[in-house]
Amino acid sequence: RHAPRRYRATPALRQFIRSQGRRMNWIAAQLGISETHMSKVVKGTRTVAEPDARLLATLVGADFRVLFECPTGHENAHSVSVSPAALAESAA
Repeated sequence: RHAPRRYRATPALRQFIRSQGRRMNWIAAQLGISETHMSKVVKGTRTVAEPDARLLATLVGADFRVLFECPTGHENAHSVSVSPAALAESAA
C-alpha cells in the first residue's frame, strides 16, 4: 500500500480562509492537527496528505485543485503545469 500523496497549499488557500473569516484553530481542530502545523501548511512550508487537503478544500468551500499543488519531485500527483509562453504558443 502506498502512502497518500502530499500537497502544498497555494496562496489561494490563505485568501479563501481570510475572505471567509475562518480561524486557524478551528480549521486545525477539524483536521486534527496543531494550529502551528496548520499555519505552516497555509504558508506552504509544510505539505499535507491528500485526504486532509481535500477535507480542507471542503471546509473552505473551494476546489481542491485551486488550493493545492503537488510539490516538485512528486510526479505521481497527476498535476500538470504549463508555462505562460507555452500556453500563448499553443493559442497562436
